[in-house]
Amino acid sequence: MNNLSLKWKFIFTSVLAIACIQIVGGFYDYYKWKQELQTALDNKGKQTATNLAKMGAISIAEFDLPNLEKLVKDAGATDQEILYSAYFDSEGNKIVESGILPAGSHDSADFRGDIYSPSDSEKKIGFVQVDFTTKPYRQKLFYSLTTTVVQTLLVFLILGFLTYGLFYKLIDSRLSVIVKGISEIAKGNFDVRLAETPPDELGSLGGSVNKMAGDLQGLLAMVENKNIELKDINSSLEQKVEERTATIKVILNNVKSGFFLMDQSYQILDGYTKSCTDLFSGSIETGKNIGELLGLSQRSFEHFKACYGQVFDDILPEAVAISQAPQRFEFKQTVLKIEGSVVRDQARTVKNILFTVTDITELQRIEKEHALSQCIIKILKLRDSFVSFIKDSRSALFDLRSLVKNQDHSKIRMILHTLKGNSATFGLVETANLIHHLEDQPSWTLLDVDAIEFSFKKFLSDHQNVLNVSFDPKNSGQDTVTLDFEAVTKLQSAVEKADDSESAAAILRKWSHEIRQKSARELLGPLEELVNSLKLRLGKQVTLNIKNPSIKMDPDVMVPVMRNLTHLIRNSMDHGIENPLERKDKPLEGNITISFFDLADHWEILFSDDGRGIDADKITEKAIQAGLLTVEQAAQLTREEKLYLILKENISTAASVSDLSGRGSGMAALANSIHEAGGQLKIRSEANQGCQFHISIPKHFEVRLPEETNYRKASKQQAA
Repeated sequence: MNNLSLKWKFIFTSVLAIACIQIVGGFYDYYKWKQELQTALDNKGKQTATNLAKMGAISIAEFDLPNLEKLVKDAGATDQEILYSAYFDSEGNKIVESGILPAGSHDSADFRGDIYSPSDSEKKIGFVQVDFTTKPYRQKLFYSLTTTVVQTLLVFLILGFLTYGLFYKLIDSRLSVIVKGISEIAKGNFDVRLAETPPDELGSLGGSVNKMAGDLQGLLAMVENKNIELKDINSSLEQKVEERTATIKVILNNVKSGFFLMDQSYQILDGYTKSCTDLFSGSIETGKNIGELLGLSQRSFEHFKACYGQVFDDILPEAVAISQAPQRFEFKQTVLKIEGSVVRDQARTVKNILFTVTDITELQRIEKEHALSQCIIKILKLRDSFVSFIKDSRSALFDLRSLVKNQDHSKIRMILHTLKGNSATFGLVETANLIHHLEDQPSWTLLDVDAIEFSFKKFLSDHQNVLNVSFDPKNSGQDTVTLDFEAVTKLQSAVEKADDSESAAAILRKWSHEIRQKSARELLGPLEELVNSLKLRLGKQVTLNIKNPSIKMDPDVMVPVMRNLTHLIRNSMDHGIENPLERKDKPLEGNITISFFDLADHWEILFSDDGRGIDADKITEKAIQAGLLTVEQAAQLTREEKLYLILKENISTAASVSDLSGRGSGMAALANSIHEAGGQLKIRSEANQGCQFHISIPKHFEVRLPEETNYRKASKQQAA
């Protein structure tokens, strides 16, 4: 039997069987003793009671205590065995008794015997009661039980010693040897060899340990050799790392681009490259606020923090969040491009922003030259619109001078915002930037208006040879009208048929009014170019659709309204149309549509987009913050009424102020131009579906000649 577990199972089963036999045998003997003692007690008690009954039947009438005690002794029981005895008549009356009746004792047993008449064996004349002590019997029974228990314990003790001896011999002693051997192997003594016989489980374990020791000895020898090789490799690697680190340092210290880290508190971290010191003219230092480093205004820094706050929040995709942040900054005499990228920790949360800084002063100069060329080409293509824009701008500056004197801040901001938007639309970047900076001022002077006028004049003067447009009304480009021969023929025929000179004059005035009208396309300006430039800047995909652009409109009435449509375009592009990754189940490409309608007594313009829509609750919250209404008043407004709050001054849904939107002046300027034209504006918006602006402008049937426009009237009065 080489199987150790089988051996142990056999021994355990044998011991268990012997123990069970001993327990069963012991309790069987105890039960047998108990039965025998109980039978002996019963027999003696019954016999004694019967004998007493027979004896008492002979002389029951003469029965007394001495006779009872005598009868008890004659019955064969001793005084020590009988505790109590008594005779009763047939009525149950006690005749005589001897001893003391036990009261509920566990050490007694009572027996009864009936007494019958000697003359009539079936007639019961009384009975006898005898109480025997059971103490001797219980003592014998206790002795028997004690003997059985002691024998059983002795058997278990002997079996225990035998089992332990066998366990020690078969398992424990051999396991101790194996444990000691493994401990030696763990200490590195691989020469230890354990017994592999007898060929049972422990023998197999000893063989496995011996094999493991041999394998470990071989592996350690291999590891030793590898360590020697690794030391040589590490030595070579450290040298290469030092060489490459030195190379990287040389590159970083000489590369024109700089690198620095910014933490979540917008502080510069240690470790920026040497080129950053050169790019920032030595003003960069660890712990410095990035707004201070870049020389940002409070408004610009708030915009910067709003953009990178989204990056640290890590809600939007990295590319989308970072694309919304400004990248170009003017620093002293240079232009720096600062591009951010996310640095994450082991938990994949945004920890820092790594900025790459590049001097793009020369690149921006080239871009400006290219943009200027494109601007000139754009203006030449839409020269009539540009001439009209210059006239409008001249008129706006005239109005600004009056408003500055009266410090009407609300209207000043609206005019500045519209001038900025339209200047940028035609590509007058420097003029647009100048006005953008002026918008940050709390108040304005006539010098600020002069600065804007000078910017217009300088642009037109620099390109007079190409554009042939002047800011001076005397030398400005004139509007031209193209007539076909058929139109002139119809006019001649209508005049000839007139009944009188007054009718002919009316026909002539009407015809003159009609030929001065221009198409919506001409009045709009270069909106397609504006959308294309904003697409590239904002990283969005947007299509601009213009429907019915050939409809003719009165420029004197419609130009102010058409110029303010740029605010709708900018707002829609900036915070209306979503980034492609945010559009969910909508097409990736956003859509802006401007439709024109010529009705009997008015013109209609329908502007719509498929962006995120206008957040009515957000507008209301901004209006409350601006003090335009109270919380109680806001609670009384319907959702449609809340939408119209966007037309109020200083109300915007943009997250921050930029050169595109966020000041809350553009929509107010649009509403004001519609109001001055006697028109109406209706707004509709659905969340995530987009919004619509429905503009209705009445037609003016009275004829106003060009020289009688507001500006020209004011010019004449000023000249006078």
